[in-house]
Amino acid sequence: MLTTASALLLHLAACSAPADDSAEGKPAAEFNSGGDAEEESGLVIGDDRATFLPGEETEGTTLTLTWVEPSSLHHANYVLGDVLLSLPVAPEVVFDLHAPDPSLLVEVDPEGHPGVTAAYFVPALHIDTDGDGLPSEGESYLGVGKTWLLYVNGSPSGIEDLPNALRGWNAMEVDLETGIAEATWDLDDLLIMATLWERPNVSLEGTWSEEVPRGTGLVFRSLVEAQGGAVELPVVADQRAESPFRLPARGPPPDDHFADLKPGVPAAIEVGEAYTDVDGDGAFTANDIPLHGVCSEGTPMGLAYLPTVPSLLLAIKLVGIGNPAGWSAVSLEENPRLVSNSVITGLSVGSDCPVRTY
Repeated sequence: MLTTASALLLHLAACSAPADDSAEGKPAAEFNSGGDAEEESGLVIGDDRATFLPGEETEGTTLTLTWVEPSSLHHANYVLGDVLLSLPVAPEVVFDLHAPDPSLLVEVDPEGHPGVTAAYFVPALHIDTDGDGLPSEGESYLGVGKTWLLYVNGSPSGIEDLPNALRGWNAMEVDLETGIAEATWDLDDLLIMATLWERPNVSLEGTWSEEVPRGTGLVFRSLVEAQGGAVELPVVADQRAESPFRLPARGPPPDDHFADLKPGVPAAIEVGEAYTDVDGDGAFTANDIPLHGVCSEGTPMGLAYLPTVPSLLLAIKLVGIGNPAGWSAVSLEENPRLVSNSVITGLSVGSDCPVRTY
């Protein structure tokens, strides 16, 4: 793979996914027996039960609960730890909960509410190929719940980041794009869906902002090729330019289009471009000249193909923006990033949409 292509792909990963993907240095994922749970007026704090209701296409997956450091929810810069519990998926997945080990709990508002500690646990679905109950190399995530388990030690009343939370176990809805905790839910009806199945086909759609020049084509061009790399097939879609347009990408790109989005996460970036067909052969060749980008509000767009979702952070990102595996929209701005596939219609091509240079 080209060094320059890999560099941009790594930059894209840094901008499109939360920052920390390592559990190193995080507390060990262990529950205590519940015997040391706090008591107030005879009420035992810490023991509870959470029931998840998996949606369709989840059969054969495993549901895990992974530790998340509470303050890392700010700006969705999630810091993850170990898997705390896991169970095979069934029509109802019931976790018996006990007070977490104190080492897992972190002060959430040291200045305003000193001594109040908490931890989040994100529910996720993965294909547990080796059957050990834990995500392993080569396995893929298929879903992330938008309602996370939250344990609070102490009174969370008045803590803005924990709206309506109570002492003990809570189910907290989280906006996965922003990391903002929004509302509490009952612990007995928590939905989780397998939304990350591979999407093999997608299209960029839109219109030209001016008259379409004669002898113009529209392509998805490999980022590796755009940066001067050698690929056998430089484009995954090529058609005569017209307005309105619908530029499809069908199936996975060739293997030589892939580079690491981040270590262990392969992806292929395909750039949407209009070009002048200099040699008039009706297809994109080395002699042809890039003319315009394909833009959303003036920003050139492309697609990234992710064959699997091996990282929980990437899974959280994709579920947050509403994308599956397979094709995802990429905003090719100065700091490229994965964006919601909802933007790939209503696009524009013309002189107001520059060609992205690399």
